[in-house]
Amino acid sequence: MNKPNYQDGSIVNLMSTVCAACDATISPYNPHPDLSIAELKEAKNIIVLLIDGLGYHYIKRYGAGSTIEKFLKTSMTSVFPTTTSSAITTFATALAPMQHAVTGWFMHFKELGCVTAVLPFTPRATMQPFGDRVTIAEVLPLNPMFTYLNRLSYVVNHKRIIDSNYSVLTTMGAERVEYYGLSDFFAQIINLAKMNDAKKYIHAYWADFDALCHVHGVDSDIVHQHFKDLDEELSELLSFLQSTDSVVIVTADHGLIDCDTQTIVHLNDHPELADMLSLPLCGEPRVAYCYVKPNKTSAFEAYIQNHLASYCELHRSEDLVNANYFGLGDPNSKLAQRVGDYTLIMKSNHVIKDCLMGEKPFTQIGVHGGLDERELLVPLIFAKC
Repeated sequence: MNKPNYQDGSIVNLMSTVCAACDATISPYNPHPDLSIAELKEAKNIIVLLIDGLGYHYIKRYGAGSTIEKFLKTSMTSVFPTTTSSAITTFATALAPMQHAVTGWFMHFKELGCVTAVLPFTPRATMQPFGDRVTIAEVLPLNPMFTYLNRLSYVVNHKRIIDSNYSVLTTMGAERVEYYGLSDFFAQIINLAKMNDAKKYIHAYWADFDALCHVHGVDSDIVHQHFKDLDEELSELLSFLQSTDSVVIVTADHGLIDCDTQTIVHLNDHPELADMLSLPLCGEPRVAYCYVKPNKTSAFEAYIQNHLASYCELHRSEDLVNANYFGLGDPNSKLAQRVGDYTLIMKSNHVIKDCLMGEKPFTQIGVHGGLDERELLVPLIFAKC
């Protein structure tokens, strides 16, 4: 299988570089060798634009002649799993999932006794907020890097998510700045960069590329047009920032691949397998964590081998942790319980899905989470203004 390069070529190494440039030696990971800590440190503005879903392979296939391609420095790997919740927690903490233990869209929080959608922070069964009964900080005691940086910090995020429980938790120490659309997104970045002469770190997150891929597919005309719109806005941004002593880094949390109805494995079509599980599937449709009843482990392994081996690879989750798929160093004490007993890593463009009682089935065309290079590789785009 492909594997994240946590040694010197992943998004966690990028964020380690940013931290070092801001005098915050909080990440145990090596800096990225293709970035100069000294160059970033001298800049008045360090700007990281995170474009959700903009994979390296997309740029190489469709980005010829674009501003994005012009400033493309190299590729990096995301983290594992290649999904937003895990990766943006890395961007906020400069740690890999091995340490921050955010392992996918659906996570089993033993403390809460339920499977939870972590970004909206709601129980999967109801998708209703927990309210005042529990806070996200109690189950995710993260230490965002912004409080440690030796410069002013700003996070530019869409109005609909800027005040979510997850966003507030992971941006502590930074000033949150909201935007409403694509032009406003770039306008806010320009305003912050030119606001004063203080040294600043600006993290700006754009979600719509990923959202359009989910609905329409990576190879759709609407996604291609959106890429062109992003590229035009980026070109204007770099022009506006000329002579502002800024470095602009554009990257992504993951890439995507397209699937279709023929590549979906429905757990409901395998009732014998479903009966072996003690919890609903967790993680992602491309990387599913399976919590297996203790007396069913042998039967579970045999069923996967006999019926689903052409669709997925079966791994003991503990083996993936020990093989450093989630990161390097010592694991978070909660990691083991958040990745279940087994992990199904889907082959080709297959996904696996279950459906709870009362849950509305839904299908996404563009998907991510797995270890296909199109999901794993993200761009490192660098411009100095």
